[in-house]
Parts: sequence; C-alpha cells; structure tokens
Amino acid sequence: MSDIIQHRQKSPWLWPDFMYSMVHEGREHNRILKILHSFTDSVIAEKSQEIKNHEQHKTDFEGKCEQSGCKKRRAFLDMLLNTTDDKGNRLSYMDIREEVDTFMFEGHDTTAAAINWAIYLLGCHPEAQKEVHRELDEVFGNSVRPVTMDDLKKLCYLECVIKEALRIFPSVPCFGRTTSEDCYISK
Repeated sequence: MSDIIQHRQKSPWLWPDFMYSMVHEGREHNRILKILHSFTDSVIAEKSQEIKNHEQHKTDFEGKCEQSGCKKRRAFLDMLLNTTDDKGNRLSYMDIREEVDTFMFEGHDTTAAAINWAIYLLGCHPEAQKEVHRELDEVFGNSVRPVTMDDLKKLCYLECVIKEALRIFPSVPCFGRTTSEDCYISK
C-alpha cells in the first residue's frame, strides 16, 4: 500500500479518484484498502462488544475498584467510542475508523521512516554519531536495564538529532484536506 501511495503522489494525472480507479494500480489500491478496512472494522467491532459486555458488568467492577482503590486507564479506542462533540453527538463510525486507521497503519510507518532517516543522517555525520554514543554511554554505561522516562529526559542531544532528522526529512511532508465550507481570509 505504501508503494502504491508513493507512486500515486508522483503522478498528478492519477490524483483524481475517478481516473485512479480506472487503472490497474487504482484497483489494486482499492483491493488492499478493503483488506485494511476489514481488519480495522473487526478491531472496532471487537472493542465495541467488549465495552457493551463491560457495561453489563460495570456495577460489580466499580464496587471492587472502590474497595481496592484501583484505577483503570482507558485505551484510545475506548475513548473514541465514547467521545461526544459539543452537541452531545457521538463520533460517526467513519470518523472512528479513520482515527483507528491512522494509529494502526500510518503511525508505525511514520515512526519507521523517522528512525531510518535519523540513522541515515547519523551515518552521514560521524561527529554527531560519536556525540550520541557518548551521551548514551553517559546515561546507561554498560547496564542492560530498561529505559525510563528519567533516562529519556537526559538524552538531550539524541532528542535534537531526532528533531533535526524530522525537520530535514518529515515523515509526512504534506497532507491533503478538503474544506467542508467556504473559507474567507480577511485582507
């Protein structure tokens, strides 16, 4: 899917959906998109059913939680399924699916691209690579312990390297939006 999307972005004559659906690549795009959406649909349906089941047993759980003082963190999808707008309307199914698609598919791809570019740039700049290595040695030494939030706060140079890589090679260099109403900009 990533390859297909990249190719389409380079070919302006394929940007209109009508034209794109007429070529083999467009039909392949739609086939793969159906597979991805069916996966997303199953995740949303499973979570919706889980929430429904939880609602039926909610009073038992809340009673136990009050006694033990536990506090359960809600997953992102749980929040989406229960979110309402200013007028009290829940998000539409399509809105929820788009958000889930973003987190499940686009999220890992952008992270991988950012890491790849950061490593590439470190390879091109040995002096920066040495500084990152020095900083990592300073924070972790020879330990094999898990990374903590305190450790991340100490990795200032590495953070700068990652931010610079994202500045030079943004994971999402452009994104399209369609306005739903006329937009007037004052002079």
